[in-house]
Amino acid sequence: MLFPGGNQPNVSFTSIGGGGAPAFPNRDALGTLFHTNPEYFIRSLPTSSTVAGASGMTLANYESGRYLNVPTYDVTENIKAGYLLANTRLAKLRLQGGVRLREDRISANELNPYSNQQVAAAGFPMTVPVAPATTGVPNSVSAIDYKYSRPRVTRKGEYDDLFPSFSAKYAFLPNLLGDIGWGKAIKRPNLRDISGARSINDDLLTVVTPNPNLLPERSSKLAASLSYFFGSAGVNNVQIVASETKVKNQTIPNQSLTSEQYGNTDPLLDGYQFVSLSNADSPITWKSMEYSYTQYLSFLPRVFQGTSVNLSYTRTYVNYSNPTTFPVQGVIPNSVKGTLSWRYNRVGLSFSAIWQDDSGPFLNSTTAIRRPTPSAT
Repeated sequence: MLFPGGNQPNVSFTSIGGGGAPAFPNRDALGTLFHTNPEYFIRSLPTSSTVAGASGMTLANYESGRYLNVPTYDVTENIKAGYLLANTRLAKLRLQGGVRLREDRISANELNPYSNQQVAAAGFPMTVPVAPATTGVPNSVSAIDYKYSRPRVTRKGEYDDLFPSFSAKYAFLPNLLGDIGWGKAIKRPNLRDISGARSINDDLLTVVTPNPNLLPERSSKLAASLSYFFGSAGVNNVQIVASETKVKNQTIPNQSLTSEQYGNTDPLLDGYQFVSLSNADSPITWKSMEYSYTQYLSFLPRVFQGTSVNLSYTRTYVNYSNPTTFPVQGVIPNSVKGTLSWRYNRVGLSFSAIWQDDSGPFLNSTTAIRRPTPSAT
């Protein structure tokens, strides 16, 4: 049942030390054997939260492996889309415009588990509750199976969008080019954010759940650039790029929603708080300006003629009207980037560096860009 070294039959690998790759199970052969000779396999299930199976499987492992590991849902997504594009040229001016129409229909058939209180009321063993809860969690395989035995539920979502776009390019001089463009775009929610198993707590009157009514993030972007090319080959350039992006329906995680705000359709859950994702109630506008310079050092001796230098500086602003309910995080107000590259025949080397400003009020735990504060001595 093992491949002796390699990731597939008839393929071999040799390490620097002369040995082969580590052996690993042949999953296809194991799967076939499981169906043809199931007596070769032993299923050892845990008996309670404190007594694991012979293989070390716990009740938490069993619940996660059978019911909670994604995907725990069947999703059907129907997308209809059409696109039109046209372009033309008027002397030094080039124009291009287009429009895309899109229709999305999503249907998710997902688990609809009983709450732990309902499992206890059905007479199944439960663990000792931990305050403030008054009911523990299922304490047997049969209790977990009952929790997820309720018929699945189908939840639906839909949205339609129209995405126009336009761009124009103009050659002021042979080596001075202007470019402006505008368009709309969409970012759909992840499937795990709109469908999956939910957790109901009848003590705290809360439901932790995905949100099938979560809207996609919609954005419109306006960008303009001015490029000046110089040098004998016309490949060196100085460029200025300005852009403004406005995002609507930004996704907000871990929101506490009322039954009405969530769009609950289950009468038994009226009055519960739904902990889920939501959409921002006001747009966020990003503005940036970038200055960049690229120089190819073709005047150097032949072996160094493939050397190039690139420098850029970016200034970013963000405007939003509701920082309390949705704090924007990870914004870098100022950044400087530099790259030194060299290529000769088939050999290439590159060195890059970046400096980022203090994120200030936009800090979060994963994008904490902050200068160290000097300490008094």
